[in-house]
Amino acid sequence: MIQTPAQSPDTTNWNRRLFALAGPIVLANLSVPLPGIVDTAVMGHLPDPSGLAAVGLGAMIFSTLYFTFSFLRMSTIGLTAQADGRGDAAEVRIVLYRGGLIAVALAVVMILFQAPIGRYAFQLTDATDTVQSLGLSYFNVRIWGAPAALLNLVVLGWMFGFGSMRLPVTIQIVTNLINVVLDFVFVFGFDWGIEGVALATVVGELVGAALGLYFIVRRLRHLGQRLLPDWVSVLEPTGLKRLFGVNRDLLIRTFCLLIAFAHFKIAGAELGTVTLAANLVLLIFLDISSYGLDAFANAAEILIGKAVGQGNRATFVTVTRLSLLWGGFVAIIAVFVFLLYGNAIVGIMTDQMPVREESSNFMLWAAFLPITAVWAFVLDGIFVGATRSAALRNGMVISIALYFISEWLLTQKFGNDGLWAALHIFLIARGLTLAIQVPALIRSIATDPPAHAEAVR
Repeated sequence: MIQTPAQSPDTTNWNRRLFALAGPIVLANLSVPLPGIVDTAVMGHLPDPSGLAAVGLGAMIFSTLYFTFSFLRMSTIGLTAQADGRGDAAEVRIVLYRGGLIAVALAVVMILFQAPIGRYAFQLTDATDTVQSLGLSYFNVRIWGAPAALLNLVVLGWMFGFGSMRLPVTIQIVTNLINVVLDFVFVFGFDWGIEGVALATVVGELVGAALGLYFIVRRLRHLGQRLLPDWVSVLEPTGLKRLFGVNRDLLIRTFCLLIAFAHFKIAGAELGTVTLAANLVLLIFLDISSYGLDAFANAAEILIGKAVGQGNRATFVTVTRLSLLWGGFVAIIAVFVFLLYGNAIVGIMTDQMPVREESSNFMLWAAFLPITAVWAFVLDGIFVGATRSAALRNGMVISIALYFISEWLLTQKFGNDGLWAALHIFLIARGLTLAIQVPALIRSIATDPPAHAEAVR
């Protein structure tokens, strides 16, 4: 457990705390897409390209599903950090079990409805019948890793909530190493093909979940807490209502985010295949910078949660200021890197000259994405840590409405430039809708009882 924030108001110390949390988070975030990348790479060395396409689409579908359920991690971080900040060990354990119950329930629903989910998901891709058939084979095996994958979101969120960074990174590394090794064993050793690729990922997820549960047992024993839950406390209606309210709001927020970026890609497709390809390549700039921006957002979640749990306004203000400062600094560096080496990055991503030439026409739009995105990233973390999920939900709904309006108006007149402008408007709106609520949030730290930080609406 990290030292309680209230014990040290020193700014330099807070800088160290922030970077001590952000560094491991970068490593953890970098490992998230690795299973899908490894699965795709292994299939890319087999003779049939249909298998490669099927695994690529399957990995994308699971990434989307698990990103949709990322509220499990976010809510667990905030609630755990707040309970830990209050020194409420019993509530820390209750947060874990409540989140775990929801994760398992969602996984069971996914498994029960795997046939329609898989069929509908692949139909949306417009892939050939062969690719869809192979993709469903991948999907029907990998879906059995859903309980472990969703439970891992809760486990990682719980550990992050403590500020325990080494254990989550260890879990991610072990999970991905097992996946890599078993990919080669199952595909090239046992010749299990696409099912072997999926099974390797499932085994990795199961081992990761088992390792996480082992660390949980150690943590609960360290806290002097019994392992078996007190179901009366876990199922207490007020606590469950609060958790469901926070998760509902975060789900709406995440779903809107997915819709906005999906629409950006669809709108690009309407402007031509080359333009679509260029836009997809340029979006990599935001993906690259997000590893650093997300790290400070996640670090803020932890420290802000503890500050709210303690009712410590001074700590809240200090962490908020430094998170925004360092997030902005990373964004500025990212912009300079993209301005200097943007064409080289595009060249690594594709050797198709029409796409590279089209990308250069819109390079500035992509290069400045970190500057317009950073405020939304960091403020997201601050509001997640404070579990003010209604503010996140409402801000996202307003932002996506502004995105659709601006996209409709600007794309008609300015084409792809208008589309990129609409994306920047969306990101800026996300930051502004949260920024205007920060003063009220700061005032509430000294007045709201920590146990009821989020009014469920």
